[in-house]
Amino acid sequence: LEAKHKPGLIPQDAQGLGRAVWLDECADTVVFMAMQPAFFNRIVSPLFVGRAGDEAAAERAMADAVPRALDWLESEVPGSGYLMGERITLADCAMASPLVNFAHLGGELGGHPRLSAYWARMCEWPPLAQTLEFETRAIEKARARAAGA
Repeated sequence: LEAKHKPGLIPQDAQGLGRAVWLDECADTVVFMAMQPAFFNRIVSPLFVGRAGDEAAAERAMADAVPRALDWLESEVPGSGYLMGERITLADCAMASPLVNFAHLGGELGGHPRLSAYWARMCEWPPLAQTLEFETRAIEKARARAAGA
């Protein structure tokens, strides 16, 4: 697909490729791992596994690791465009995943104006908007089932 569609999601210059891969890795490690305890314990475990989550672990993440990750991401997000410039790249796709989880948690980006504006731009991208809509419906259905159980 990358070779078929131009421009692709992966920058072709060495510096751009390196930064995109680095941001992809940071999304998986820094940002996702900061949010994982809250997302797992507040959404996955109670709604999809059928077990109460560890609320203390979720609260610790939301009070410490998540704000630090958001502060870091605020420093990486440009004032306009996307992570790598004026088009969506692999870096944006990777960063969207933990930010989607944060949105499902009801997370607020207050105090992070560049990140908030970036997230708003990302949410206008049809594939992400469709994913958010689909996942929101699935979570709402799971909440309804859990409330009725």
